[in-house]
Amino acid sequence: MTTTSAPGLLSTQQIKQLAAGQTFKGIFIVTSCFRKTDRNGRPYWEMGVSDAHGTLEAKIWTDAGWWDRSGNVTESPIPIDVEDASVLLSLVGKTMGIAGKTNDFRGQVQYNFNSLTLLDQEKYSPSDYVRRSPVAPKELADRFEALVEACGPVVCDFLRFVFAGDRWKRFKDWPAAVSHHHAYAGGLLEHTVCVAASARAIAQNYREPQTRVDMDVVIAGALLHDIGKLEAYTAFPVPEVTTEGAVLEHV
Repeated sequence: MTTTSAPGLLSTQQIKQLAAGQTFKGIFIVTSCFRKTDRNGRPYWEMGVSDAHGTLEAKIWTDAGWWDRSGNVTESPIPIDVEDASVLLSLVGKTMGIAGKTNDFRGQVQYNFNSLTLLDQEKYSPSDYVRRSPVAPKELADRFEALVEACGPVVCDFLRFVFAGDRWKRFKDWPAAVSHHHAYAGGLLEHTVCVAASARAIAQNYREPQTRVDMDVVIAGALLHDIGKLEAYTAFPVPEVTTEGAVLEHV
């Protein structure tokens, strides 16, 4: 369960509703971090973060404070050498405590991160801050099971064989996409049961004397149609495309 609603902490969604000139703080997962240079030659960093409510991109100027408290959050902070590219890369997927301020840039609200603290990754686990399906996991699993049980013995056994063990553990937590539909933990299962239920309903409308519809094949095909996404994407801490996904997609 996410803790971004703790007193004083704002979610990405709440920060996006702030007007220019307001301060904020929150706990987020780092999704990207790049070193850039402005038109005057001054270096800055551009960081993307996410939480259970969405994503946010912000600029980090050289006067920002960077801190490392990964050993124990109560210890004195230790500065991070942010000029080291490997350090920036190592931040991706980690939870960070961030304080910042909104400002007006050419009529639009821009976000600046002024203080960044690398948190204890066990106490502030990234898995607690990822965006998840709005439907309860048990409800999705029960709906999936009901669709499997609706099939005849042969197809039912085959589906149980395919969706077993580690594959099922991954399938129920996987995203269905990176930036489009159901791009969050549990999204693949949510999308699959919705597609299967819709396919079944459509097929039932064609069950006329002159039309033969094999409902087992319809349901099984729908439940299996996106199983390739287990190889096309990674799930945690945030959905990302794998090499296989970039080359083959989810065939």
